[in-house]
Amino acid sequence: MIVVHLDFEASGVTELRKVGADVWTRRKDTYPTVLSFAINDDPVDTLVFDSRNHHRSTARVKERLAIVRDPGTELHAWNAGFEFMVWNNICVPRFNWPAIPIDRFHCTMARAACAGLPMSLEQASEAAQTGHVKDMVGARNMKRMAKPRRADPTEWWHLCQDDLAQTNLDALIEYNRADVEAERAIHQMTPRMTQEERRIWLVDQKMQAAGLPIDAEFLEKLAALTEQELAWLNFRLDVNTASQVTSFTQHKRLLDWLQARGYQLSTLGKDAVPAQPGIQAASGAGAGSASASKRSGEDQRRQAQRHPRVCADRRIVPTSVAVRRRSQNLALGREGAANPEFPPAPV
Repeated sequence: MIVVHLDFEASGVTELRKVGADVWTRRKDTYPTVLSFAINDDPVDTLVFDSRNHHRSTARVKERLAIVRDPGTELHAWNAGFEFMVWNNICVPRFNWPAIPIDRFHCTMARAACAGLPMSLEQASEAAQTGHVKDMVGARNMKRMAKPRRADPTEWWHLCQDDLAQTNLDALIEYNRADVEAERAIHQMTPRMTQEERRIWLVDQKMQAAGLPIDAEFLEKLAALTEQELAWLNFRLDVNTASQVTSFTQHKRLLDWLQARGYQLSTLGKDAVPAQPGIQAASGAGAGSASASKRSGEDQRRQAQRHPRVCADRRIVPTSVAVRRRSQNLALGREGAANPEFPPAPV
């Protein structure tokens, strides 16, 4: 059986943890930088996605990587779902690499977990006593190079020509190669997952790839409703406190206003407030409400003008087209820096 152990490094404008791997790898401003791989017990090879150092990705390296075209070849990686997404979401459409189904990927992290090892590559290596020690300096460099060097104008570490960028790229390559060695060592000393464990892992990956269908239009309306309700609450506070409290986030002002009217605690915690009977709510209950009802319609309209998104009848004001369009662009990954050109690197 042919097994390819592989590990990608990539960089992007957005933060991976905030948007998730699938969205991150589908954005046009996310780029692979390094791919290291080893076939069975062979030495590690490295493919560099950088025009300046592309000579390192020799024809021999590409030829060796082409072994993945064999449907019998297994691809093993630590947290293999990420490698699957980088390969299929970036390398397939941009570099014309062959699409590889998730069924051919095998996750050494899941395999280690089934064997009772930690799900951190560093901790698993230590627990299994493989002799591979995590390079913490290299880890910091990897995180640095996972983001642009400069935001405006966008400048990428792996595309810069200076000595510092070259040094960081060399360090990233060594770090990437070491991770492949560490993953392979744990693979070699742990048993294969059982059929049931493998089935569960594949179901989990396919669920992740399918995603969760949502009604975007409905969520947009809910966001507008929430925004309107918060603005309406601010309006009520403004009116009923004679502009002493204009926002529900002004905790100190609201507490002072309440204490001046008999509130005896020093907190507005939800557990404390209901235990104070007789306190007049700033939202309009009791005397505050009666006072507010005496205001003329003209005065109410004047107050409402301070919150232009709230109408006197509390009707919903639709989200602006500009905001909606920007939200759609962000969701589709259309906003960001221009796409730096990579040399094609088909396998």
